[in-house]
This record gives sequence, structure tokens and C-alpha cells, in this order.
Amino acid sequence: MDRLFQQFYDLIFQFHPDMIVFCDPSGLVKEGNRMAAHFLQKKGSIYHFFHTSSRKEIQHLFEQVRITGEPATFEAVVEETPSSILCLPLYSNNFFYGYALIIRDISKVKEADEKIQYLTQFDDLTKLPNEQATFNRLEYLCQTEKNPAAVVKFQINRYKYINEIFGKDISNEVIKSFARQLRNIFPDTYFIGRLSNDEFLVIVYNVVNKDEMIRDIVHRINKLEDILVINDLEIYYDYSIGIVFYPVHGRTPKTLIKNSEIAIKMGKEKNERIAQFNNHNSKSIERRIFIENELYKAVKKRDLCLYYQPIVDTKEKKITGFEVLLRWKHKELGMIPPSEFIPIAEDTGLIVEIGKWSMEKACQQLKEWRDKGFRDLKISVNLSIKQFYQHDVVKMITDYLTMYEIPPECFELEFTETVPMYNFEWFLEIIRKLKKLNIGLSIDDFGTGYSSLSYLTKLKLDKIKIDRSFIQNIYLEHDHNVVVKTIIALAQNLKLSIVAEGVEKKEQVFFLNRHHCFQMQGFYFSKPVSSDEAFQLLQNWPEKKKQLFI
Repeated sequence: MDRLFQQFYDLIFQFHPDMIVFCDPSGLVKEGNRMAAHFLQKKGSIYHFFHTSSRKEIQHLFEQVRITGEPATFEAVVEETPSSILCLPLYSNNFFYGYALIIRDISKVKEADEKIQYLTQFDDLTKLPNEQATFNRLEYLCQTEKNPAAVVKFQINRYKYINEIFGKDISNEVIKSFARQLRNIFPDTYFIGRLSNDEFLVIVYNVVNKDEMIRDIVHRINKLEDILVINDLEIYYDYSIGIVFYPVHGRTPKTLIKNSEIAIKMGKEKNERIAQFNNHNSKSIERRIFIENELYKAVKKRDLCLYYQPIVDTKEKKITGFEVLLRWKHKELGMIPPSEFIPIAEDTGLIVEIGKWSMEKACQQLKEWRDKGFRDLKISVNLSIKQFYQHDVVKMITDYLTMYEIPPECFELEFTETVPMYNFEWFLEIIRKLKKLNIGLSIDDFGTGYSSLSYLTKLKLDKIKIDRSFIQNIYLEHDHNVVVKTIIALAQNLKLSIVAEGVEKKEQVFFLNRHHCFQMQGFYFSKPVSSDEAFQLLQNWPEKKKQLFI
């Protein structure tokens, strides 16, 4: 049995995956297993296998093991290989025979640790310090720096548009190119980090003269290119810069980042690429940033809602459909006007997600009304520029109409006059595809944009909606009467339907009827209402129309 155990231990010793070495009290290598064969070949003291910088420390550790009689574990470089070493004292009858060492190669573990450490500190795409590392650097600045410093925030404009139109690979190339240029134009003494998808932060230390520093920044950014060529494709992009100074404009990372964002917004309002933070003009910008952040949350939580304004045929005295309008009731600010939050949704790209949600919600609502007997109702959905130029807009509409069993003739898209001017050829192609679906297409707010007769005839649309600003001044301004009558005549000659928006008074109804415009919407008939109120309006319409058409 003893012999069997001896064979067992010999096998473990020889085939153990780690190196096992026995040394005499002086450290001379006496024996080792197969993994430690090179130790035996080279012979000599075990201390010679350690890096010279750590030999004295290791000799001290060995001595402690001998004195205490307790094992010790430590890490060291053994012949240029990071290793974990377990050192065991060999005693028998109080006589010290030497040391047994179990040496494990931990180079791969170290590499993995370094990789993890790198990933926690650096952005994989740009190789710059990532958001957390950038925040940490700002925190260190605020805790230790006594001299003034500048925090310069760069924001790539239209990044979301580039991502939506050209895809993630192209937008990544834009980010990498911009990061590479920042490293080239700024000295190593400046900190450069990536703050988010389209934002970078540069810290300039020991700012003596603010104006001189800003001039230096302007000089450097003039070297930045705003065009990237990928596979013969030219991608144009722009950027905005916001500058804040520590400690004048903030003593915490959050304050400095927030104020640099406000500076960017200030610059955009003045159509300036670079702007310095100014306390006096920050209130309105702070509200915009607050609303922008809250809008992200609202979209995620589906806190937006749809309202419906009826479109009335005054000749037939019936509701023919509803225009779908987006509304947002904030828990603190109350109802936020669409004129305030929709431009923010456009700028941030949130309008694309909002548009998909609102279109599906509108189709779902129309199906409910159709199932309750209102089979002839039409629904009109507004489409923004960014929504219209989505590559899958036709498929998305087709899918929703199919999903909710909506006849195409009961669905209508509205867009403003500025949409076709964005990219007319692409717009024309989308219009052709949408017309094949047999849905209605109309121009909203007609008369306020840049429409021309040439594209009106090319587009083959179905409807024109006269902007409310002309309707509201009927009888007050002769010029507006002329404009309204001209638009009506234009629509009739082009065989287009026409809707008057913003109808609030009975006199306006009479004027429009007299000039053969019979489709109207406005407060005279109903303000925009919730889906439940819209259904009540449909149910109570026989009584309601008696009051309206006396």
C-alpha cells in the first residue's frame, strides 16, 4: 500500500501542470518535476531565476518562511514570465531541509486583467479614455487643481442622422476620424476623452489668459476636416464646441459638463460653432436641456399621448376623419407645447422612434373605431422630415395598415412644404411608392413654406391644407382673403381636395363655403381631444351638428 501511495504521489509530482521545485536552504535548485526541467538544466540558485529588481525582496520572503515555518504566496516575474509562487518550508524533526516551490504561469491571467482594466478605462472604438474615465479625470481636477482650467466639449452635429442614413459602420468611421484628429491637433499635455456617442471632452490645464486660450482653440480646430471619404462616399459632418472654465463655471464634474452643454446650445442659437458659457443667458437653455432629458425618459416610458382633431365636411355636415396630434403632459411642467418639444425631438433624432409609435397607435385607434361601426373614418398622421427619409418608411406604413386591417383609402399622410425641398428626387421616389399603396397624401400648413407649382404638379398629391394663419385673418385683412381664394382656386384647378385649418368662427365657415371649400378643422368644431372624447364626439355628432349648422 505504501508503494502504491508513493507511485501516486510521484505521478502527481511529475505531471502537475505547474512547476514544482525543491531548493536547499541556500536556494540552490536540487530537484524539480517535468514542467521545471529547465531549472534543473540551468542549475544554480533559485534567486537567479527572478527579476533582478525583486531578488532582495524575495530572499527576505524566503527567510521569513524559514523563520516562521509558515507557507507564503506571492507574485513575481520568473524568467520574464509573470508567476504566482507558493513557497513551503521543508522541516523534519526541527531540521530545516530547504524549500518547496510551486510556480504557476499567470501571464494569461495578467493579460486578461489588463484587458479588463483597459476596457473599464478606455473606449474600444476611439482608444480614448471612456465616459467613466473622463468623469474621473474631471473629479480629480475639481479635487486637486488649484489653477484655473478649461473644459472644452465637442459635439458632432447630425451624428444621429448619419447613423440613420448611412448605418453604424459609417457613423463609427466618423467617430474614429474625429477622435484621431483631436489627438493630432492637441498636445499630449491636454486630456482628451470620449464623453458619449457623439461627444468628446478636452481639458486644458493652467489657463492663464482665457481669451488667449480660446484663440488657441480656434486656431487648432481650423485644422479639423469636416468631410470623410469612405468607399468613394463623401460624408459631411459638422461639430459644435462649448467652453467652460474651472472653477468659475463649476466646481463639480456634473456642473462643468452641464454648463459646457449649455454653452453649445448658446452657440447653436447664435449660429456660432464655438461658444463660451454665460450665466446670464443660461436659463432658457437649461429648460431646453431639461426638456430634452425628460423627453428621452418620456419616449422610453411611453408617456406621450395622441390627441385627435376632427375634420368636418360642412357640405355633408359630418366628421370625415381626424388629424392625429402629439401631446406631452409632464408631471412637473404640465402640458408642454408641441412647438417646444417637437423641434427637440427632431434635433435629437427621437422623432423617428416617436413617429413609429404614434403611427402604430393611430392605426390601432382607427381599428377600434371601425370595429365600433365608424367604417368610413379617415385618419391623418403628420410625417416629419426625418421620418419621411427613413429607408423603411414605406414598409413600416404597409406593415401597420396590414396589422390593423386599415384600408389604405382610410389612411392619410401629412407633410409640410419644406419636406420635398430637403432632397426632392428621393422625396419623389418615396411619393411614387406611397401612391402605389393608395393612401392619401397632403401638404400641411400650405402657404407658409417654399412650395412651387412645378413640384405640386409632379407629386400628384391628394390634398392641400390651408395654414391657419390665413384663415384666422379672413375679414380682417383683404390680402389674406385673396390668398385663401387663390389657394382654393389652385387646388380646384389641380383637382386636389382642400382643407382649411384653424376655423374658429361661423363667419369663417360661411366665407369658405361660399368659395367651395367644404372641409374644415378648428376650434369652431372641436379642439384636439383624447381618444375617449373623440369617440364621444362621434357618438354625439347628430346633436352637435344642430348647434354648428343653424
